[in-house]
Amino acid sequence: MAALGPRKVTEIAKVHPYNIDDDDPHLHETRPNEAPAGRIYRVGFILAVVLGVLTSVGCLIVTIMWFTLRPGSPTLWLNSLSIPTFFVSSNSTLTAKYDVGFTFKNPNRIWNIVLGGLEVIIFYKKPYTLATTTVNKAIHLGTEKEKLVEAKFEEGEQWYWGESILEEIRRDFKDGNVSFHLNIRAASVACHNSRWALSSWRENGAVVYSCVHLKVAFNGTTGDGNLLGFLPRQCHLR
Repeated sequence: MAALGPRKVTEIAKVHPYNIDDDDPHLHETRPNEAPAGRIYRVGFILAVVLGVLTSVGCLIVTIMWFTLRPGSPTLWLNSLSIPTFFVSSNSTLTAKYDVGFTFKNPNRIWNIVLGGLEVIIFYKKPYTLATTTVNKAIHLGTEKEKLVEAKFEEGEQWYWGESILEEIRRDFKDGNVSFHLNIRAASVACHNSRWALSSWRENGAVVYSCVHLKVAFNGTTGDGNLLGFLPRQCHLR
């Protein structure tokens, strides 16, 4: 048996069908050029997103500044209510003198406040006005400051109502105490601060503070009356 010799490996030449040339540049895969409209759309979309974010941040900052820096209304505290004269006559008239002391407080850190045209009104059972007086001098409040105001009514302030109302007042007076209501009205409230770009702000219309259920105890010997309960007492905006 004949010995097998090494096999001869025959290299087969690589043959392209149809005689195609590998170096032909037209045969290689090409990437189409991006359309200009697509690039413009992408840039516009990015600008719109950036603009929307900046607008939202700006609105948030303005909102925070408004709630933080906007001026707050002054608070009012009643310090005293005394009635040195209180006399119900037989001809359906009430003669009385009232002295009222109260304090305005400015809660703002950057705003000064000016109140003008104060009017103080005393009621009996709210519908019935007993007396009124005015404080013509403007009230100036610096930042986080307070100011005491005293309102004195004319001596012998007279009040005319029906006999039935006066009879109720007589009964309360004999029992030792009478309940009053108090309104303090400011015709104008202005806030200002020259250090800020928006340096002035004014509230339109009047501002009214109300103090209700003020029970005054009268001395049976002297006839004068003073407010009962804790003091100072806060009056609330209506």
